[in-house]
Amino acid sequence: MQISLKAARINAGKSVGESARIAGVTERTLNKWEKGETYPRIDDLFKLCAFYGVPLDALSFSEKSSV
Repeated sequence: MQISLKAARINAGKSVGESARIAGVTERTLNKWEKGETYPRIDDLFKLCAFYGVPLDALSFSEKSSV
C-alpha cells in the first residue's frame, strides 16, 4: 500500500513542527512537501521514514496516494 507523506506523519502521531525539526527544514518547507509543491532530498526522506516508522518504498508522491 502506498501512503502520502502527510498520511505517514499523521499515522505516526507526529506534528508538522516535530517532523520539520527531524528533517532540518522549516514547517513551511515540510508543508510544501506534503502538498507536492516541492520534493524532499533523499536524505531528508530517510530521516522522515525512520521517524515515522515507514519504509521508503511505501511513500507515494502522486495525487492518488491515500491521505
